[in-house]
Amino acid sequence: YAFMLGWPTDGTALIKKLAKGTKVGEVKTVKLLGDESNIQFEQTESGLKIELPQPGSLKDAFVFRIEGAIV
Repeated sequence: YAFMLGWPTDGTALIKKLAKGTKVGEVKTVKLLGDESNIQFEQTESGLKIELPQPGSLKDAFVFRIEGAIV
């Protein structure tokens, strides 16, 4: 799980700790708790880049369920 405080102004979250090529492995799925949208993500050398849906009621704090990576 990853917790974030505040909604990114550009609609993209970047989790550097989950960068491609590190010991964490490959991320398989990303879910935004409380939202049923299909979350698009890409694991790059910079980190796990997550494209967020419209904020709705999740503006202040939100949680991602991330599967496949070991942290």
